[in-house]
Amino acid sequence: LQDLKRWDEAVHSYDRAVAIRADFAEAWSNRSNALRNLGRAGEALESSKRAMALRSDLANVHTTRGNALKDLKRIPEAIESYDRAIKIDPESVDAHWNKSLSVLLSGDLAEGWRLYEWRKRAFDAANIHPGIQCVWSGRESLDKRTLLIWADEQGLGDTIQFCRYAALARQRCERVILAVQDRLVALLCSIGENIEVVKISSAVRDADFQIALLSMPLAFQTTLHNIPARVPYLAAEGARVALWRARLGDDGFKVGICWRASPARNADTDKSLPLRSFARIAAVPGVRLISLQKHDGLAELQNLPADMRVETLEDGFDDGDDAFLDTAAVMENLDLVIAPDTAVAHLAGALARPTWVALKFMADWRWFLDRSDSPWYPTMKLFRQERPGDWSEVFAAIESGLRARLGLPSGR
Repeated sequence: LQDLKRWDEAVHSYDRAVAIRADFAEAWSNRSNALRNLGRAGEALESSKRAMALRSDLANVHTTRGNALKDLKRIPEAIESYDRAIKIDPESVDAHWNKSLSVLLSGDLAEGWRLYEWRKRAFDAANIHPGIQCVWSGRESLDKRTLLIWADEQGLGDTIQFCRYAALARQRCERVILAVQDRLVALLCSIGENIEVVKISSAVRDADFQIALLSMPLAFQTTLHNIPARVPYLAAEGARVALWRARLGDDGFKVGICWRASPARNADTDKSLPLRSFARIAAVPGVRLISLQKHDGLAELQNLPADMRVETLEDGFDDGDDAFLDTAAVMENLDLVIAPDTAVAHLAGALARPTWVALKFMADWRWFLDRSDSPWYPTMKLFRQERPGDWSEVFAAIESGLRARLGLPSGR
């Protein structure tokens, strides 16, 4: 049931298991994982404690406890739990991988990137071009060499965020080939001169070195003080920008919104939010809400409050095999983008558009802890949940910020 993400049923099954056998440590530990996926971190921690009291010699029990502690933002304790797991089982992929996320969250990027390499074993991410034997670590000279950077291990947002490293690599070598998800090729062709952007499905055999895109921060020894944050590093097509400028017009303060992350690559669905959360933004005088949402979540447009209006972009908006070409052009004509942690937010940041991101209580590692800014994106502002699952205070803060920006009195 956990593999099917039927978390409620999984918890019920584990409850039955421990009712029959109260000393079943593995069931208590698995119950903790299921509770975490339901956003019940406090209960998950208690369940993991029961498991640890029964079998403190099991590495996965300490890893499970660490995960629950991380969800509660108790990061030093989480790291301590992962360390205990690693002491028991030095080859525990889950312990190293989850520790990396907590270390990155804490801002210790030097250690975090090193541990983050364990993701390759967690995701079974072998080198995607085995014909290119030499893996670049950042130490080997790239003078007069060709470097293949490949991106297919995680989501579109990750590729948009980290493709910036291709331009850094180009300063060191004669030729850079950036192999990305097929749908992103057209968008990322704007990344810079002398960077060849190709489909990940292409057969690339003439590179001297290869590296996974998300290993680039380690290769460049990235810290909080040297994050490559020059924006924009992507650009929209000029003709599309002009087309959408004519279609959108100049009326009002145009706010582009999305509300749901794609479930295809995202198990982390609780970073999505209900479209109705934007109702108080829609009520701000002069504001036009313009949907940038594609596919998932569109049904919510049919069930809006009577006084809430969201404009949709029909007639070919981002149709075809290429992703985000129209989205990028529309963004260039907007005054603000508001989104949860999605590829849309990353694209807006990469284009240097004013962007406000609504983050869940325990946000992804890339947003660090309790910051209202992002060192990755200078034009971005972060709004965080104060309580898990509660978006009301996030949107109250967004409304207040929007009214202040427009010079309007505070709302209700």
